[in-house]
This record gives sequence, structure tokens and C-alpha cells, in this order.
Amino acid sequence: TFITKVAQGRENLDTAAVHDVGAGRVWSGSRAKILDLVDEIGGLHHSINIAKSAAGIEAHQEVNILEYPRAESPFEKMLKGKKVQTRIELMDEIFPGWEKVMAILPVFLDDQPYLIMPYQIEIK
Repeated sequence: TFITKVAQGRENLDTAAVHDVGAGRVWSGSRAKILDLVDEIGGLHHSINIAKSAAGIEAHQEVNILEYPRAESPFEKMLKGKKVQTRIELMDEIFPGWEKVMAILPVFLDDQPYLIMPYQIEIK
């Protein structure tokens, strides 16, 4: 459980003590420090530097930060739960010509050289 994991990471608190201190409450950073629930107070960059140090990565070395779950784009949120035909109709309305852009998009996501014709043949 979460309480067990917290207790395993705290030298001065066992599971019962963590439960008593926590009990579903949310503490400010400074109060959590007093209660021995956290080691340090800092922001995201400070936390990243601590994680880098623990992983043997130098502080100046750049790292990639991945968010899980990946945040949805505004378009994904807008189209979420819509039927395929509705999605296509919305895309046609918002971005006329989106199909042409999507047709060449893979080219920009690849490091290979390509030749793109200055026109597109459309057979009806």
C-alpha cells in the first residue's frame, strides 16, 4: 500500500506512525518536513537534480522528462469519444486540407531524405 511504501522510505516512522500522521490528510511542505514525511522542500527542478544525483547523472547533464499519462492535446480532448465520421467532419471544418498535411507528415517525423512533389494527384 501507499502507507507501507512511505514507511519503507522513512527511517523514523513505521507503518502505524505514517498512518497516524497521514490519515488521509494533505500537509503543506513545511509541515510535512516537521512530521518527517519529506526529506527536503523544493520544486520540480530540485527534485530532478536529486533524482539525477541518485542515478549518477551530473547536474549539468540534460535529461528528457516524460509525463505519464501523456497529456492530451486540445484536439484529442475535443475529438475524444466522437465517432470516426464525426471526427473527420470536425477536422474538415476546422482544418480544410488536413488530409494533405497528414499525407506528408511521416516525412517530417523521419530523418531520411525525401522528394516531395509540389503537387498532389487526386483521382476521383
